[in-house]
Amino acid sequence: MKKKVLSILISTAVATSQLSVISAAVNGENSGESAAKNINENTLLTASDSTTKDTLSSIENSIGGTTGPAVTTTGSAVSIGNVAEQVEWKSTRFGTTTSLQNNTISVDSANKTVTLIAGSKDGKATGGKVTGAQDGMSYYYTVIDPSQNFELSADVKVNFFEKAKPDNQAGFGIMARDTIGTENDSSISPSNMCLVGGYNGLVQSVFRNGVTKDFSEPIVMEGCHKFGNRPANDGTATYKLKLKKTNTGYIASVNDGEEVTYYRPKQLEVLDGNRIYLGFFAARVASITVSNIDLRESNVATDPEGVKEPPIVITPAISVTSSATSGTSNYDLTLKSNIDGNVNVKLGGRILYDGEIKNSVPLKIPSVLGNGDNIFDIKYTPSQAGAAVIDKTQTVNMKTYGVENGEVYVSPNGTDAGKGTEDSPLDIYSAIKYTNAGQTIKVKGGIYNLTSPIIIDNTNSGTKDKMKTLTAYDGQRPIFDFGKKSGGLTTYANYWRIYGIDVTNTLDKQHGITISGSNNLVENVKTYKNGDSGLQISGDINDKIANWPNNNLILNCESYDNMDAAMNNADGFAAKISCGYGNVFRGCVSHNNCDDGWDLYSKLENGKIGAVTIENCIAYGNGTLTDGTVTKGDGNGFKLGGEGIAIKHTLKNSLSFNNNAVGITGNSNPAAVVENSTSVDNKHANYGLDYYTGAVLDYDLKNDISFRTVAGEQDNIPDMVLSDNNYFCDGVKSINKGGTEITKDYFKSVEMPKAIYRDDTGKIVWPNYMDPVNEPVISNNSSGGHHHNHVTNDYGTAVNSKTDIAKTTEADLTVGQSSSALANKEIEKQVISKLSSILGEGTQVGTSKEVQTSDGNKLSLTALANNGKNTGLVIAVEKSSPLETIKLDTAIGEVAEVYKFVPQLNKYVKVTDKVKIDKVNNTMTLPTDANATYIAVKDKIAAADVASEGWTKVENSWYLLDKTGNLLTGWQKDNTNWTYLSPVDGKMQTGWKKDNGKWYFLKENGYMATGWLKNENKWYYLKLDGSMAANTSVDGYNLGSDGALI
Repeated sequence: MKKKVLSILISTAVATSQLSVISAAVNGENSGESAAKNINENTLLTASDSTTKDTLSSIENSIGGTTGPAVTTTGSAVSIGNVAEQVEWKSTRFGTTTSLQNNTISVDSANKTVTLIAGSKDGKATGGKVTGAQDGMSYYYTVIDPSQNFELSADVKVNFFEKAKPDNQAGFGIMARDTIGTENDSSISPSNMCLVGGYNGLVQSVFRNGVTKDFSEPIVMEGCHKFGNRPANDGTATYKLKLKKTNTGYIASVNDGEEVTYYRPKQLEVLDGNRIYLGFFAARVASITVSNIDLRESNVATDPEGVKEPPIVITPAISVTSSATSGTSNYDLTLKSNIDGNVNVKLGGRILYDGEIKNSVPLKIPSVLGNGDNIFDIKYTPSQAGAAVIDKTQTVNMKTYGVENGEVYVSPNGTDAGKGTEDSPLDIYSAIKYTNAGQTIKVKGGIYNLTSPIIIDNTNSGTKDKMKTLTAYDGQRPIFDFGKKSGGLTTYANYWRIYGIDVTNTLDKQHGITISGSNNLVENVKTYKNGDSGLQISGDINDKIANWPNNNLILNCESYDNMDAAMNNADGFAAKISCGYGNVFRGCVSHNNCDDGWDLYSKLENGKIGAVTIENCIAYGNGTLTDGTVTKGDGNGFKLGGEGIAIKHTLKNSLSFNNNAVGITGNSNPAAVVENSTSVDNKHANYGLDYYTGAVLDYDLKNDISFRTVAGEQDNIPDMVLSDNNYFCDGVKSINKGGTEITKDYFKSVEMPKAIYRDDTGKIVWPNYMDPVNEPVISNNSSGGHHHNHVTNDYGTAVNSKTDIAKTTEADLTVGQSSSALANKEIEKQVISKLSSILGEGTQVGTSKEVQTSDGNKLSLTALANNGKNTGLVIAVEKSSPLETIKLDTAIGEVAEVYKFVPQLNKYVKVTDKVKIDKVNNTMTLPTDANATYIAVKDKIAAADVASEGWTKVENSWYLLDKTGNLLTGWQKDNTNWTYLSPVDGKMQTGWKKDNGKWYFLKENGYMATGWLKNENKWYYLKLDGSMAANTSVDGYNLGSDGALI
């Protein structure tokens, strides 16, 4: 067999001091039909025919690895830059929002230039992004051994850069990284990196630090340094960019001018300690042409020692973070300093505090205020040597309107001179600033023309027993209209109830309502026509998650027509980036917003947010405003995540229809929970559960429906969510795992409602739309909501839904994991028949007793005895919802051990530590799985009859058990290796396996193969995620549609 291989001239190295000039010689592939082409893999050189004996030998030596074969080449080549020795340059595109169409790299070997393109000059097409934690880009790079220092420079002509109105995610220039993403894959690609070139709309350098394999550290973009303004967008701007690594760190410069040093020489060796990726990039909206590439290397061991980073000089400062007003005499003065020290605080000459203050830790000092101005004297002595003492004063004005737990009145014509009575109302700002404990601010209906934000400070919090309330009161809705002049209503406080108001017309990029405090209730509120999200729950991104807003309830609210000036970022409701735990949206409607109905986005640089619950809610028409304007936003109904971070956000009893994008999307969150929800006739998929390469899937979907009245896009879902109780749409039909189809006759109506209405209490009046004929809308419970008659008592369990998995297989479509009740009876008999052999002669088996528990579980209990003494039980669970707890109120004798029977292995697994035995009260608490059989006995079972957690070999087949005796199936990760276990009987599989339309190969030891593979005399290439490459070229070798080497 013969193959076309590349010819590269290896130049003689030329020594120059401690540095060696390295040519930018290029390698790649050629079809033999053309001397040059635009590429997305490796760059082009002249190809020649050659035998492949040595080549195939090198492939064979790399079986199981993640890199392709080495290639021996001869002949002539075109090089770029000064030629001293050969360096391999590669072209790739990777990362979020990249694509083959919008991310390209081409090499002009005649003129010795490389052109990288991301997106289009007009900004309508984008290709990748540079963010605070991860990137997507076109990247032309080489690999540097970390034992080497380097200096890379080049002339970079900017063909275009950024949108007309920059979104600050475009970039270009030189970049060094400690990892790169999978080639031609749009999965998320975080890394530590240093760049010099275009960043945030200017010519700058920046260093990203803190990316770890488990994302356990804060990720920061540090040391951003401006070299110049935004480049001209007409192709005339050219810069000499330079990035070098020394033993001191990474050093950036532009046009041989000032140098900026990042004192982190080892920071780009965190994710991959064996290589540093170095090259040129273009991201999002950028195009550059690179020429005069000059790369030099030197040895870390022989280079001069590094210079330590100069100490950072911090100017001591202290600030007051509590409010300057109070409506009650009990007041906490809150201080925060930027370095440790001592602080002395006096009020009216009396010392309130004299002690330590810690860096960035809020210090609360209780005080009692008098009416009028209260002057605090603050003396801060920093611990820093030689630092001067800082003296400052803080004046806090205390004013009382009404009485504690009383009422204060506000009207559109109220003033700060009012008394807070119905006849002499206040303005809204004064009423908020001076709210007393437990007070209710009653807001008269009408339009409030406001010019500055309404801020509820943290020190203006209520308590659990004395919540503060802001409410409409006269049957008319108060409308807080900010006239596009300011932000809206923001509460940093806790324990407030906000009821019955409208918030509208905030300034561009300003939310209508922002909830930054905790334990608040927002009810029957409307937010519309604001400059950003209508209502958003989010806190300070610099705080830890414990200090982000927690336990807020958004009840029976509506949000619509919210749009920012760029027409791409305003959601109806959002709880994203910096929100804590326990936040709930219930009975809310989000429609006709610029971007998404709900957005629960999370960002890698800020870390995981708390799980949010959305229940009994409706999202429709998002991406198009009520006046018919189609926006540039995404237009999803419910967006349940972001950037691949696994969070158990839950969507329950909800409806999504006619949105411009996806009705219900996980947005790369591999752990979304969706229950009893319906998605209908959305412009893209009704359900979109996309995930990044290598993600561990932990989705939980139960009783969900996807339906179309006219043909459309099919759902994008992994096999693991398929079940008899979920009906997903293939673009035309809605079918479950068993192939049962539901049609329009299943529903009372499939005609979209023109509007959603509420009753007098504010609850949604659920329409007949998409309501099953045989199951009415639930309207008699406390929360309202949408219900479907495909909900059953047996929710079923999607294969592997309780295990740490990443994939499921086509076989899972037809084979379930749990056994039937009839089969379980046979298992029970199998257990009882073995008792004499495993428990010893004299074992007596009593009569089985059927038990029906209060939660619907059916048990069969069989007493065991020996010589007349009660020695235990056989417990057969015929039916149980997973993770339910069953209490057995029966005599348990001298039970000491509990085992679960694994019928596929004909063995037992010890689960004693999972069981609570109370011998005093003769009770046992047993966490059960559906259709399982246990024995509770006095003595241990012989080792030959017991299987342990982990791998177990039975009759030449391998099986894998978890801690509770469950036989694992599907894809499982063993340390760093993936294996696949049959969903039928749990046996470890080998050979080819097709999953979700992709082929994988499992070796004889069960491990998933990657890299080059020889199978049945054919060569294949398996990518890092294990999937077979096809219809592409890898390392210069062409692969056909069947994946085999051509």
